[in-house]
Amino acid sequence: MAKRYSSCILLFLFYTCIGIAQHSYQLILHTSEAATKVLEKIDYPVSLQNKEELNTTLKTLLQEFQNQGFYAASIDSVRQQDSIFHTYLTLGHAYNDFQITNGNIPKNQPNIHRYFNTALSYEQVKTLQQSLLDNAADSGHPFATTWLDAIQIDGPTIKATIFWKPGPSIHIGTLNIEGDTLISTKFLANYLGIRPNQLFNKTQIEAAFAKLQELSFLQSTRTPAILFKENTADLHFFLQPKQANRFDFLIGVLPNNQETEKVLITADIDAAFYNQFGKGEELFFKFEQLRPETQQLKLATTYPYLLNTPLGVHFEFGLYKRDSTYRDLNWDIGLQYLFESQHYLKVFSKNTSTTLLSVDQASLRQSKQLPDNLDTRYSAFGVAYGIEKLDYRLNPQKGWAATFLGSAGFKEIKRNANIINASLLDFDFNTLYDQLELNSFQYQLQLQVASYFSIQKRGTFKMAIDAATILSQNPITKNEQFRIGGANLLRGFDEQSVFASSYGIVTGEYRYLIGQRSYFNIFGDVAWLENKTMSEQFTDLPIGVGAGMTFETKAGIFAITYALGKRRGEAFDFQRAKLHFGLVSVF
Repeated sequence: MAKRYSSCILLFLFYTCIGIAQHSYQLILHTSEAATKVLEKIDYPVSLQNKEELNTTLKTLLQEFQNQGFYAASIDSVRQQDSIFHTYLTLGHAYNDFQITNGNIPKNQPNIHRYFNTALSYEQVKTLQQSLLDNAADSGHPFATTWLDAIQIDGPTIKATIFWKPGPSIHIGTLNIEGDTLISTKFLANYLGIRPNQLFNKTQIEAAFAKLQELSFLQSTRTPAILFKENTADLHFFLQPKQANRFDFLIGVLPNNQETEKVLITADIDAAFYNQFGKGEELFFKFEQLRPETQQLKLATTYPYLLNTPLGVHFEFGLYKRDSTYRDLNWDIGLQYLFESQHYLKVFSKNTSTTLLSVDQASLRQSKQLPDNLDTRYSAFGVAYGIEKLDYRLNPQKGWAATFLGSAGFKEIKRNANIINASLLDFDFNTLYDQLELNSFQYQLQLQVASYFSIQKRGTFKMAIDAATILSQNPITKNEQFRIGGANLLRGFDEQSVFASSYGIVTGEYRYLIGQRSYFNIFGDVAWLENKTMSEQFTDLPIGVGAGMTFETKAGIFAITYALGKRRGEAFDFQRAKLHFGLVSVF
């Protein structure tokens, strides 16, 4: 029992000592009634742990008074009575009329000298000082300081002279990548516009985090760290890879318009790979089996920051075979100027050629007219501009994206031997070519714009316009026209079954989000198209409506779409509805 009481006494003495060591003080401020009303709006501690905290609190109070315009505020005296600090302060008058003269601010400081020798508010004085520091930090002097001197109170006006000290000139040292990601520092320097040995730029470095988030294949996990040593600043970027590589597989089950009670199976394989070699490059592959004898192949690659410059190279190759009728072969090579991720200006050269694979000579002899499809070659130069500002590319909730492409060049119609050799005894088919201008000038224009609007927490509305036109001195052949329709453009129609020399499509789509990449949607596509060829001239107003759902699985993003389409003068036919299945695998 004695041991128990001894233990209690020891514990009591121990906690008593701790209580003495942690003795607190109380702060009581004595001032005027007017100052008390100001103090009621300021949050400050009244219980202090030590005298050092008292000094910090009083300095903070004076700074807060000055922020509110009470520049003559002062601490008159502090008297300690046991554990209470009685502090007496004078608030003084509030001043909001300043006149600042220049001390040693150089003339090359932008937007600074307009503040001098004019009536200013205190907020404008703070703006003046902050602008001076910001300008210095953006021009290689992050440790600049500024202060007011020779302060005089002239009635309601405070007059002062402003000075500054730029501090040492700081240059960028090394760029360091922290994290498990494959990316070269040269790509990072070009993309961010921050290169070794350049002057320190605070705004540029602060914007680096947001700019890195715009990349599709990597992201920044925290703001860059800056390590200053001597006259250099080493930058450390904390990066990790982002799932951006894409493999899409889309299957279409469509009614066979040629044979009743049968269906057509279409396939669309779409793959994109990003930053496989750590240079920020892009690789693209696309294959479409639109019908049993019709295929399309597309290969493209983009390599950014060629020779450590903002220029990048883009190359694209395409092959399209339309059953046994004709084959298209096209390529374009361009030079891109990269402003930032998904924002570019490109100049390019393109070449498109069409070769007829077969000619129906019997029909040709009967009609004595050239077929709708001819051997052509289009060689052109053009310009493309693209910009994207989306919050999340795979399923954006807000933002917009736009792409414009225009080209101008020469079109050549080549004589086909099978057509010429179909001559009758009394008719020479070679003369049909003589009626055409075999060499002519041609323009092509394309525009895509999409905007996304967030509706409450789970809703998104997409509004898009997709338009294109071919302008030519000669009538356009059928094989030169745009091929639209299908799961990606003008839903409710067979893949690439709608031909047009000009078209405009307005899309409205509502998405109800059930996850970052999952949603239900309803949509409508309203189009105007013009078919203006050697044998046809008409306009049409096709409409496509439907609904679908997209949801994320372990294998990827699965999508199913049900769509109905109709042309002018027709009604919606549920027996001709289109059902599309798609799988997007992101890795």
